[in-house]
Amino acid sequence: GIGTDKENFKKAYDAILEQLELCKKGEITEEEIAFSKKFIVGILKQTADNQHHIADFYMTGILAGRVLSPEEYIKKIEALTKEDLVRVAQNITLQTEYYLS
Repeated sequence: GIGTDKENFKKAYDAILEQLELCKKGEITEEEIAFSKKFIVGILKQTADNQHHIADFYMTGILAGRVLSPEEYIKKIEALTKEDLVRVAQNITLQTEYYLS
């Protein structure tokens, strides 16, 4: 039901905020960073292997004004350091919370 959906949304939202706050404080392990990089790189490799997804990928890049190939994104992700991630996290602020019922 709708009540359950709202409860699940709230739990997920709170968990994401908690993880973001930990990252802002630098409380993120090298293992977590390595796992996240591997996960994102895997998605980018799958994208590069699928014609429909690669078209969407480049269209999004064009609209954002930053066109990089999946391979270029992979290199950038692999080069990220813990300090880079903490710095980016510290600049993230959530403006508004929306939930449609």
